[in-house]
Amino acid sequence: MTSVVASETSLYEFVASATDAPSAIHVGAVTFKGLMSSLLDLLVDQSISATVWAKLPKGGAWQNELERYAELSIAQRIYLLRNQREEVVAEPIEKLRFSHSFPAPVSVQLPIDSPLRREYFLLIWSEKFSAVLVAQRAKHLVAVREGDTFAQVEPEEGAEKKQSLTAFLSLDATIVRAAIAMMHPLTPEVLPEISQ
Repeated sequence: MTSVVASETSLYEFVASATDAPSAIHVGAVTFKGLMSSLLDLLVDQSISATVWAKLPKGGAWQNELERYAELSIAQRIYLLRNQREEVVAEPIEKLRFSHSFPAPVSVQLPIDSPLRREYFLLIWSEKFSAVLVAQRAKHLVAVREGDTFAQVEPEEGAEKKQSLTAFLSLDATIVRAAIAMMHPLTPEVLPEISQ
């Protein structure tokens, strides 16, 4: 299932501005993947049935982390959010080696102008555990000499990929609940039961 949805809100900005927001950390892709893996390891080790929303960098290694959790057939639902251009080059969702008893993951295609396009996240909700890990590609301006002056310009595409991420990790149920509410317009058919 693929759908194009509109979203006006940045998950990263929401978590960053939350009253009880955690401190931002600057990490590389390897560290972000390690944090994501640790959260999924917890779900696997404790056999926690959860609903998961994920928007991850391109590449099979990132999908494999979710696949490992899905193979247990305990996930309630997995939503994979993708940018439109990623949808064209990404492996079709059906080619992932998810267990037959697991409900197929839902692929959600974001519009080109979505504020989520520059973000990566893993949002987990269950009765036993909830977490939001969100990162944004750091957007840096580079000074370039133009005659006798310097101008601030964005780095070239290849240079941007090497930049670090600014991330937040929150286990605060209030922040996670609000983040899930933000995901509801993207995945309206199912919203997990959230007891207070």
